[in-house]
Amino acid sequence: MSKVQYDIIGMMSEMKDLGDQIKSEFAMYLNTLQKVKTDYNDGLASIVRITCYEDINKIMYGAGFYVILTNYKIDDNHCDFVIDELKAIYRGHSFTTKARVKSHIFNKQYKADEQKAIYKVCMKIDDRNGINIDEYPYCNFDWYILQLNMNGSNKFVREKAEEAFLETFGRPLGSKR
Repeated sequence: MSKVQYDIIGMMSEMKDLGDQIKSEFAMYLNTLQKVKTDYNDGLASIVRITCYEDINKIMYGAGFYVILTNYKIDDNHCDFVIDELKAIYRGHSFTTKARVKSHIFNKQYKADEQKAIYKVCMKIDDRNGINIDEYPYCNFDWYILQLNMNGSNKFVREKAEEAFLETFGRPLGSKR
């Protein structure tokens, strides 16, 4: 009987190389998005304006990477990702993008709708854990969501998109890490 072996160090090296390749592809793609307008949709990514709670239905349901764009606290926000003079205030990924975005920008309604409120840690703005953009002062600003459809992806791939964003553009104001 032949002896079957495996090489953990080699496997981990291959995973790192693959992760670096995935990050590089996302970084290139995200860089191209800074040249688009807020009505953008190329089938992979789209930007939607959110003005009221009903607009949350414009957000895709499934797996994705998303960036919350706004003109709120733009001078305090050192992230370099900008589309049409709107800055990224938060970026993240989720298996259920719509619910996750809702937890960040309509936090009160999210908690009321979701009895179990699975997302407990949300965008950190003004010492709050999640905000409500239909309330003062947030209602006086523009809010858009850049969403990248990642249906069929796993957490590893979505985290590489998040890492690519962070390494390329810096940390948005509302993101802890």
